[in-house]
Amino acid sequence: MAITLKVRSADRSELQATLRCRSLPAEDVRRAEIILRLAEGQSQRAVARQLRCRINTVRLWRERFQGEGLAGLYARHQGRQVAADSPALEAKILDCTRRGPKDGSTHWSTRKMAQELGISHMRGGPHVGQSRAATASDAPLSGQ
Repeated sequence: MAITLKVRSADRSELQATLRCRSLPAEDVRRAEIILRLAEGQSQRAVARQLRCRINTVRLWRERFQGEGLAGLYARHQGRQVAADSPALEAKILDCTRRGPKDGSTHWSTRKMAQELGISHMRGGPHVGQSRAATASDAPLSGQ
């Protein structure tokens, strides 16, 4: 027999709004759906089966909701920390984009720039797009 999860009416309204929202990340919508189904009296196993997730996932979000309310439904992973040399690397990349490639081509590829700077092309890739945007905004308009 499933134990019904107690959800306040204000929280229920918020969770239902989350279900209807099409612009939220799917993981947020899934968490809301897990809580609402448990509040309807469905078992953890049934919710896991219907939503095609592990029972441990259902258990995790139930426990967090019981302990912290709606605030417990937000992911706690903050993402990767910025490397200590990122500002210096971004400055080097920006300098390269202003100079242009030495081989006469019209633009930098991530691999070409990585070779120029002596870094992995995987390392310089995310910064190249930022540098292009900065270069475009710094460049004077033609005719000025």
